[in-house]
Amino acid sequence: MKKTDKINLKSLSKIMIATAFVSYLIGDGSARFVLEKYNTKNIFNNKNLKVSEEEANKLYQLLEEESGNYNLEDERDLILTAAIENPNLTESEKKIIFNLVDLIEEVPYVNKRVAYANLKNLTINYCANVENNGLFGYYDYTNNEIIIYYDNENHDILMHELIHSIFINVDTNKLPKYFSEGVTELLEDEYFDKEPYWESTSYPYEITMVKILCDMVGSDLVLEAYTTGDMKLIEDGLAIHMTKEEAKSYLKNIKEMFEQYDEENTVSIEYMSNFLEDTNTYFNKRYFKSSEVYKSYEYNKELLINMKSNDPGMEYIHYLEENGYYAKPYFSKKLKEKDQKHYQKKIEGTITVENIN
Repeated sequence: MKKTDKINLKSLSKIMIATAFVSYLIGDGSARFVLEKYNTKNIFNNKNLKVSEEEANKLYQLLEEESGNYNLEDERDLILTAAIENPNLTESEKKIIFNLVDLIEEVPYVNKRVAYANLKNLTINYCANVENNGLFGYYDYTNNEIIIYYDNENHDILMHELIHSIFINVDTNKLPKYFSEGVTELLEDEYFDKEPYWESTSYPYEITMVKILCDMVGSDLVLEAYTTGDMKLIEDGLAIHMTKEEAKSYLKNIKEMFEQYDEENTVSIEYMSNFLEDTNTYFNKRYFKSSEVYKSYEYNKELLINMKSNDPGMEYIHYLEENGYYAKPYFSKKLKEKDQKHYQKKIEGTITVENIN
């Protein structure tokens, strides 16, 4: 589901943040670290790493010519030819799906039979004149249908929903919303968006939470949980450095915190304090504060704290305008290879971010 930023959906009432919470954050040293910024000439983008239209078209033509003779045991061919065989899709829509070739090839846990079945019968409908309740688009799992609230093929929105259609099944459909949407949007950003580290309009805090989980248990385990629908994988990963009960309680608190955020556009002091206390304890136990993963966590933690502000959507933008955005890839192999080259000269002891001004 792709939605508009919450700041555009409704007016927000002023909420006073308790003195105790402010003291807690100040005592924790929040938002007090030196950031390294890059000027606009050095901003890295994903434009040259994405599958080109020429490459996508060439693969499309190849598989189309081999219709009926492709190797169904090949995960990539199986999933992509489902789009070719789908009578409900236009040729343009089919070719858009071929832009996901890198994602399909790199994810080892995708249920290829389910993905094939979903794409084989998928329908896409454009409803520009229909009341959308703040949504850009969504994937209807029950009817295997993508609804786009535009009168044309908006690629960013369509790609997000296509990722849902490939990965969703009876198990993954039960994942917590923050986790499902956060991973989906992060995959869309890294594999398709020309600005892979910039997210402001759809699920910025959900992505931030997913990045923190990746730093806690590893990106691969997060991706496995996302594609199998098994959150116990995350729970067990956390339990290596927590007790099982603490890990279960930790994930429960996060789930309820995001449910409250969806309902009220803010989170309570209790939820945020519990999250900060448990997460700080985890990272302090596991990592040195000088390590890159700890610096990544500190950046994302300070960003996530803005969920508690009077206007979380606007505060998110202000945070990025002031600090830049943290350029760290989690899933894409091409981005990881580019990251090593791009930051080989980075200054030791600083947090690597991209300037968005």
